[in-house]
Amino acid sequence: MRSNPVRIGNVTVDVPVMLSVEEAHSAYRLSKQFLYRLAKSGSIRALRTGNKFLLSAESLSDYLRNGTLLDEKPATPAGGIRPLG
Repeated sequence: MRSNPVRIGNVTVDVPVMLSVEEAHSAYRLSKQFLYRLAKSGSIRALRTGNKFLLSAESLSDYLRNGTLLDEKPATPAGGIRPLG
């Protein structure tokens, strides 16, 4: 997990690296519309702060590398039949 250690008083806390849609757009050369769609659908981890989205850099990299989050289970089991509901 990519994080930035931040010291608060005597405690060091790992804060995940978050990117604005604009930063992710510039860094990954993806359309802003695509990034918003990923965030709104829950395909990547994101925070909404007012009218702004902050995207998890780790989650976005995992999504681009694998097409899913690393801890996400495949939608279809090996037999090819998925449960309803």
